[in-house]
Amino acid sequence: MKNADRAFRYGEAHCRRLAIACAMMTGVSAIAYPAAGDHDALQGSWQVVDARGRVGAETATVLTDIVAHGTIVFVGNKLTMRDVGGGEDSSSTFAFTLDTLASPRHIDLVGEGSSDGNKWNGIYRIDGDSLWIALPIEHFSDRPVRPVDFGGSNSMELLLKRRRR
Repeated sequence: MKNADRAFRYGEAHCRRLAIACAMMTGVSAIAYPAAGDHDALQGSWQVVDARGRVGAETATVLTDIVAHGTIVFVGNKLTMRDVGGGEDSSSTFAFTLDTLASPRHIDLVGEGSSDGNKWNGIYRIDGDSLWIALPIEHFSDRPVRPVDFGGSNSMELLLKRRRR
């Protein structure tokens, strides 16, 4: 009977360790899964529904032209800004990378064919069909200052809604 008790306790302890390990892995997966899926979640076309620029401690200015015409399209690792600040017939394409482990999450953009330092280091938040992006107003390669939060100074913030086909 003692051997059976000992075997049972050993098996019980082993099962407990295994259950804890599984719970930890499930917890890590649950935390990592949404962030790892950001790249896929961004794919498609987004309409700018709000755009604001803030310089220093000033009140944010609504950027009405961007709201009226702005769209951003994500395809693969490319992001194309259409009609954002450059008129109805303009667009700019950027390669983008995400850092889903940073808080807030980072998005880095490099202008396609850019040798003049057309780089943007921003932050983003995605929640279903809503996407917030904050980019620094000054984006030159010698001043790539990433916003540290939404609503901060010297940044442009965009709120986008997914466009339905």
